Amino acid sequence: MAEGDFDGAVRDFTRVIKLQPDHVSSWVNRGVVLAKKMDFDGAIANYTRALEIDADNAPALINRGNSKASKYDFKGAIADYNRALELDPKNAGTWSSRGFARSEIGDFTGAVQDCTRAVTLEPENKSIRITRAEVLYDQGDFAGALKECARALEIDPEYSKAWAIRGDVKLAGNHLDGALSDYNRALELDSRNAKAWGNRGLVRYKTGDLEGAIHDFTRSIRIDPESPYPWMNRGNARAAGKDYKGAVADYDRALELDPDEMNILGNRGNARMKLGDVDGAIADFSRVLVKDPGNAFAGYARGSLYYRKKNLDKAVEDYTRALGQDPFLLRAWLNRGAALGKKGDHDGAISDFTRALKIDPRNIRAFENRALAHYKNGELEKALADWEQVLNLAPNHPYSADIRDLLQNIRNQLKARQDK
Repeated sequence: MAEGDFDGAVRDFTRVIKLQPDHVSSWVNRGVVLAKKMDFDGAIANYTRALEIDADNAPALINRGNSKASKYDFKGAIADYNRALELDPKNAGTWSSRGFARSEIGDFTGAVQDCTRAVTLEPENKSIRITRAEVLYDQGDFAGALKECARALEIDPEYSKAWAIRGDVKLAGNHLDGALSDYNRALELDSRNAKAWGNRGLVRYKTGDLEGAIHDFTRSIRIDPESPYPWMNRGNARAAGKDYKGAVADYDRALELDPDEMNILGNRGNARMKLGDVDGAIADFSRVLVKDPGNAFAGYARGSLYYRKKNLDKAVEDYTRALGQDPFLLRAWLNRGAALGKKGDHDGAISDFTRALKIDPRNIRAFENRALAHYKNGELEKALADWEQVLNLAPNHPYSADIRDLLQNIRNQLKARQDK
């Protein structure tokens, strides 16, 4: 059997099992190979059969725990690691694995304790050092995580995972140049690391290198096409480059993989809005609001789409919803004011534009729209004052000549009133 011939290995272990159905190590080893093939359900079934034959088989428990963790069943993984540690309390790898699983369910104190125990048992184990770094990173202890990465790299300067995790820590701390350098080194050592490609893509995206970001996200997708995040991130990069059709296609695939991820839904809604697909965008933001009724941005965005469809009642309802969650959402005050004005509620419009000016006292749009609302209400002096403020703030306003004509018209009306 050639090295890396997983299918051949499975066939070989299957032959042994047919001849010796209770051969525990063959069940365990076939499970290991299936796990390498990413068939975690098959792997778990093999480990479970091994444990039916020998309930105290520590390798079967450990490997089943690992496969459960790969399926994000961290509680199930912890149960297997607990039993394995009862059988072999000096297995540093098991302590480390349980620490990682505990971190994933939010038990950071237990996670650090387990990883510290693992490091005490095997201080020169680079893998255990890096698992502790990941746990510290999840806990927000970036300094501690960087220290563990440095120790792992002292043990093995060509340990690609250590470079990649150190890149993750630097990325989280917004040290983008350092993160880029670490990801470069990680990928030189292991070009099959999908997460490193994806995270280097994030660095490039953050630094404005959209072409490089799309390249990296694409490489990540080729290696791990079942993860929704590279698809989402490539969609974000394409949207930033105004390739909204490409972005929607990527978001579609991401949502096939994770239908309930609200960030993807919201981003697709934005891209659909840019493409003029108003109904599609409304559908996306509506799904977000079902999951998260307090999402201010989704409420504001859907309100803007209803406004575009001239459904002013629904627009006002959504803007009101958004402002209930975020009273400092300037655009919602401006847009609700505009919607109320179109509905003929000029007093309500004036109130909203006034609230907008409390947030941004130099907002020209608020002064323009409030001036118009005052004018339609017959409040000529107030309209005059707001239009004058528009010209004070923007003396080179593109419609300055028209505004000056309007001002003169208002002055003439006021004079005519006085002359009566």
